[in-house]
Amino acid sequence: MLVNTLKQTLLAAFLILITLFLLSCGTKENAAKVAGPKINALPADGILIISGNPVAAQYLTEGWYPTQLDVAWSNGDSKIWLAYDSNQLKTYKGVALSLQAAVASLPIDAILHTGGRDYTFPVSNAKGQATAVVEVPIQADAAGHQEITLTTSKRVVPAQFGLGPDQRTLGVGLSKIQLVQAINGQ
Repeated sequence: MLVNTLKQTLLAAFLILITLFLLSCGTKENAAKVAGPKINALPADGILIISGNPVAAQYLTEGWYPTQLDVAWSNGDSKIWLAYDSNQLKTYKGVALSLQAAVASLPIDAILHTGGRDYTFPVSNAKGQATAVVEVPIQADAAGHQEITLTTSKRVVPAQFGLGPDQRTLGVGLSKIQLVQAINGQ
């Protein structure tokens, strides 16, 4: 009788340990999904220039071509993952992205999704505008991270517009990320 009770107790303890182990694995896996990639906070001054900056690539997590010249080009469906330090979260209210279009005369909108909301901005228009600075609120998670999904209303292949031999399908170019103290003057 005592041996059976001991066997049952050991079996129960073993099952509890296995269950706790499996739960902890699931928790780490879920935490990794929430936390995103391991990246450093943006520079202390809140300005990240893309041009010639190998550090910038850590923030451009999906859908980006390697940085060329002064811009990183999106494929039209890309992600930006930002990390803020506690001082930045206290000081700044928004993040501004400096964008440019591959073809100035083709109307293209940038749609930024963050914090459960979509923000749509014109980047280029038929009048020849080819750049825009777009601002969205900082909406960081508890760890100080923010994911911004960037899609474009159109994608272009520069070679099809006679703009050189570039056969890549491009969305918009990103030249700078800058934290701002107010959004659109607010």
